[in-house]
Amino acid sequence: MSVLQKGNRLRICLDWAPAIGIAAGIFALSSIPGSAFPSIRWPYADKIAHAALYGLLGLLLALALRRTGRTWGWVRLIAVATIIAAAYGITDELHQKLTPFRSPDPFDAMADAVGALFGAAFYAIVARARKR
Repeated sequence: MSVLQKGNRLRICLDWAPAIGIAAGIFALSSIPGSAFPSIRWPYADKIAHAALYGLLGLLLALALRRTGRTWGWVRLIAVATIIAAAYGITDELHQKLTPFRSPDPFDAMADAVGALFGAAFYAIVARARKR
């Protein structure tokens, strides 16, 4: 019998659905022309938004990795979730090059990576505390 029996496939899909949903939402937001976004006067508001979205993505990736049978240690789990989210952030910045009135920004990609790291670490801290 296959390791991925019907029940397992459904569970895996459900475990990954939130992370995939956030990634799709980020892609949709990146597809909006820059001229359609309102001007925000807060300093670093765009970096905070990037970090928050990718923090949620990092958290959900760590959760999905953990739920789908990964038995890695916490540091590896955080690292893998962060790397996946950061790589997605880089491709998202490249995608913005194709979007009217948008341009890639390496500092946005850095905010994405930092947010993902914090989100994945937050998940690990909470999950470890709940295990005790």
